[in-house]
Amino acid sequence: MRFSPRRSLRADHDLESNRGFGAWGAVLAIGMIFTVAGPSGCASNKKVEEEPRPEGTGTIEVVIDDVKKEKGQLLVSLFLSSEGFPNDPDKAFRSEVLKVDRKKFTIVFEDVPAGNFAISAFHDTDEDFELDKGMFGIPSELWGVSKDAQGFMGPPSFGQARLELAPGERKTVPVPLG
Repeated sequence: MRFSPRRSLRADHDLESNRGFGAWGAVLAIGMIFTVAGPSGCASNKKVEEEPRPEGTGTIEVVIDDVKKEKGQLLVSLFLSSEGFPNDPDKAFRSEVLKVDRKKFTIVFEDVPAGNFAISAFHDTDEDFELDKGMFGIPSELWGVSKDAQGFMGPPSFGQARLELAPGERKTVPVPLG
């Protein structure tokens, strides 16, 4: 049987009684479903249909100016499609790794094909090339994506962070870490 939040809150189910887990049971069940299913079960991670790219290239300047601690490394990835976004730099068009020795960074990606793109970045304080996560999969290291996009119960989708690069354009993209 498939879980349905409405079903658990039926009129014949007295939330104030000692039967079952009541309203907190519904909250726990929803949390367990997202923990087991993971963010891939969320609507925010649906694939965005790829559009044909216009001819030409441009330049993208990524600006990160809120690095909190001057230690570790900064990992910045440029994605041209939803594949791998935001957590798999191996599927990115280009990625950069920079030693964190200051609070502000500008990363320049040249000869980027015109069209849709999105940026993801994180401050890898322990230099293990992984975004560390705590309880319930919540990141314990600072991270961010283009457009400061936020996901619901998981990382933001490519569509939420997507920007457009025109042929010959030089675009500056702020990526706040949080």
